[in-house]
Amino acid sequence: MCAIVLHPPAGRDDPEWEGFLDGPTDGTLFHRPSFLGYHPPGRFREHWLRAERKGRTIGIVPLAERETPGGLELVTPYGGSFGGWATPPELTTSDHLALLDALREHARDCGASALVVSSRPAPYRIYGDGPEFAMVARGGEVVAREVTHIAPLGEGETANRARIRGTSRRGARKAQRLGTTVRRGDPGDLPAFHEVLVEDRARLDSRPTHTAAELDDLWSRRPEDLLLLLAENGGELAGGILVFRATPHVALGFYTARASRPTAERCMNLLLERALSLCGERGQAWFDFGTSSIGGVLNPGLAEFKEGFGGLPFLRETWRVPSD
Repeated sequence: MCAIVLHPPAGRDDPEWEGFLDGPTDGTLFHRPSFLGYHPPGRFREHWLRAERKGRTIGIVPLAERETPGGLELVTPYGGSFGGWATPPELTTSDHLALLDALREHARDCGASALVVSSRPAPYRIYGDGPEFAMVARGGEVVAREVTHIAPLGEGETANRARIRGTSRRGARKAQRLGTTVRRGDPGDLPAFHEVLVEDRARLDSRPTHTAAELDDLWSRRPEDLLLLLAENGGELAGGILVFRATPHVALGFYTARASRPTAERCMNLLLERALSLCGERGQAWFDFGTSSIGGVLNPGLAEFKEGFGGLPFLRETWRVPSD
């Protein structure tokens, strides 16, 4: 088998990198320089690698350095939800092993003790589990395991609505009776949405991953991949959901937020009902509600809420693969 050679991209705007992802691959939004570029240069020590064999690109992986008490690690993703290597459909299991070996050699050359890979849940793995097998075969171990809820959308509007439980539908109707309406947002709505998002996260002693300026930058970079839905009541913002087109067939509800005012009651039911409908109309086969556990501990109420909209539990695993 001809050796795999790893190359850095020709800058952050390398057209070959984006062009590869525009073709038939299992890559996600979080593999794209046009997404990762919202990070200012210098925030991370980046290792963007393009795998080439016989002059042809067969995979790409964006990595970044992370210092740990045990030493340096190369991590994928950074500033995103899923990582690993994006590849075309024809790669064999042996190819995945060879690609991982090339990445491990690169990690060793950088002085890193391991690769840390946040693997995509099953609905994203349209070409199988080759990377996961490769990590097992090379001594990898799962160091974190969360559950994410993902609803199927590919069977049409009637089937999608039938999967929504009565309690979830009644919550949406209650929001409407309270006077709540939903509309599509645009970049000008991001500051107000982000304020509600900050308020919502503060109730959980947390904060959003992105600033309002970073969300605006992302929208300017990938406008076709962002969908903002806003719930309003009495002229005030009650809540919102920001959906990323993670892949052509999977929508990811990256941010949901609800205001604390009484008129915001059940607005999330109405927002999710509308989001599922719109993503189904856009031809996407799955809607990922995001994780329902932290540190492997389930949030039962959150899980039940997502299951009420047809969400099924899938594992989101993080692997650590030694470089030696």
